[in-house]
Amino acid sequence: MEAPGRRFLARLGVVAGAAATFRLTYVVIAKRGQVLGLSDEFWYSYMGRQLANLKGFANPFTLEFLGRSDPTAAHPPLYGMTLAVPSALGITSPLGHRIFTALLGVVTVVLIGLLARQLAGDRAGIIDRKSTRLNSSHIPLSRM
Repeated sequence: MEAPGRRFLARLGVVAGAAATFRLTYVVIAKRGQVLGLSDEFWYSYMGRQLANLKGFANPFTLEFLGRSDPTAAHPPLYGMTLAVPSALGITSPLGHRIFTALLGVVTVVLIGLLARQLAGDRAGIIDRKSTRLNSSHIPLSRM
């Protein structure tokens, strides 16, 4: 398929801008100041900092609360490794990790748009406003 045209890229930019606005607004308003607690979010945020400090895959809960470094494979490693990138750059707060993750989501929106365009053309790459209304009558029934 040929390179994306200006119109497609402009529309994809609008979609990416809307995704960024929604995601960052949610992170900054809804999540700002929220304590991590004993959750997966704590696990991954702590793991990202640990990996950035070259401490390996030790269980964040036992390391933080018991002072013991227990090797772990309790969670898949890729997201913790991804959060090691901003941690290595000095962005170690939960809010910083949330913003980084929101921006990764925007990159994902753009990549999916480009992939859909490659597979099925411009219309698949950009979903038209008329066809994205949140109305169940617009969702066809599967006939598999």
